[in-house]
Amino acid sequence: MPTPNGGDRITLWLKDGMASEHELWAIALKVERDHGDSGARHIAQKIGAAAIAGDWNAVTMWKAIAARLDQLRDPPNARA
Repeated sequence: MPTPNGGDRITLWLKDGMASEHELWAIALKVERDHGDSGARHIAQKIGAAAIAGDWNAVTMWKAIAARLDQLRDPPNARA
């Protein structure tokens, strides 16, 4: 969700350090809830914007969130 100054609350909240495992999962779940099938696109946009800004910590964080979103959508136990 954008902040009044145009930033992203999640990115601003985690800007001072890498997110914990719990926080990464919480963000992945929020992206899934808020964006549904467009969640991967939303994360890709976040990664692109962070890369353009040279914020490599944010790129790493959003890639980690993307990996968790993939796990949410394709849990290992679902394969039979």
